[in-house]
Amino acid sequence: MITVDTDEIQIKYPDMMALMKDLVNMGEANCAWKSKPALTRRTIALADSKYRELYGDEEGVPATFQTINFIGWKPHPSQPTPKERGSAEVSFIEVFGQNNQA
Repeated sequence: MITVDTDEIQIKYPDMMALMKDLVNMGEANCAWKSKPALTRRTIALADSKYRELYGDEEGVPATFQTINFIGWKPHPSQPTPKERGSAEVSFIEVFGQNNQA
């Protein structure tokens, strides 16, 4: 059995260079082999200035990370089992309404 859960975490960085350093350290840099660096220091400085202007505050610039957690386990005989598909007596639409679909 598998369960998947996601979380969003927002972290403030002093500037875009600190954010980019963390991204590289997390392995989130460009993974293309033999690629030339696409960003110059000037481009990064301009992007940092604009990002700070649009989203920054006195604490720094925000970055939002999404984590995905997978949990798997082997069923045990004492664990309750799900009912047969289609055995429900009330539909989710009746309970939550048509507009509350995820």
